[in-house]
Amino acid sequence: MTRLFRIPLHGLCVVIVCFIGCTVASDVTIETDLPGTDHETSPDSTYFEPQFIGFAYMGGWDEYADELTEWGYGTDIYPPYVKVRLITESYFDYASDDPQREREYCEVRAEFDYNPEELLARGHKSDLPIELRAGYEGQLSVYGYDGLRCGDFDPAIWDNGEPFVAIDGMRFGIGFSSLSQDHADFWGSEILSQYGDYMLSSYVAINRPNETESLDFIARDWSTSLLWQWDTQTHEVYTNNDNALIGQDTSDPFLSGWITSYFVHYIDLVDLDIDRL
Repeated sequence: MTRLFRIPLHGLCVVIVCFIGCTVASDVTIETDLPGTDHETSPDSTYFEPQFIGFAYMGGWDEYADELTEWGYGTDIYPPYVKVRLITESYFDYASDDPQREREYCEVRAEFDYNPEELLARGHKSDLPIELRAGYEGQLSVYGYDGLRCGDFDPAIWDNGEPFVAIDGMRFGIGFSSLSQDHADFWGSEILSQYGDYMLSSYVAINRPNETESLDFIARDWSTSLLWQWDTQTHEVYTNNDNALIGQDTSDPFLSGWITSYFVHYIDLVDLDIDRL
């Protein structure tokens, strides 16, 4: 069973223009989309065979209240959600505006039913322990897809030829900390000079098999999050006179704002057991 619906953009893409057009690494897509875009069945008779999976959070965060929340733009209110992107190795061969890239990914949109938790976190490259400012653990509930190939999965591997069963109900954790050195190196000095004060590293935890055939649940810095100012009471996102988002300095003792997250690292599906996510 698939639950799909469409949510209109209502002009939200206008306010995120401040982060579009920057020179970024080839495996990061700067997006303006919202959850719920219906998938189309591909005319291609071959199966879509993703090699990697990534995770990114979009939504409000109130550190003082210790919660992930909805956010508003104008008169519209949007719930927080998690993007789960499944990609092929060929995905990296195309620019973000190349239409061919649309055939190299499927993006799953999911609500996150969570509780605040103290997550075990380590650096992606350093493997050193990381102290998170906040952590949340729960499960994902799939409600939509974005991508031409979301109905083309091999049914011998993915139930019903789509990723719904594997991801719906999967265990998921996310936490936030200061921008990791790995992420700072990834974005480079030009991006950091413009947005570094607003950047956090998002540490994502999922079930991963270990050498003992049991599962580890360790948060790693898989995505970068930018924090934008909002009205702390209504959660309406602030924009300036040019209708551009206003960054929230992440050095403040308590953080509150709208988070937009961007994929930095992907996990090789060979290293996972999709039946135990």
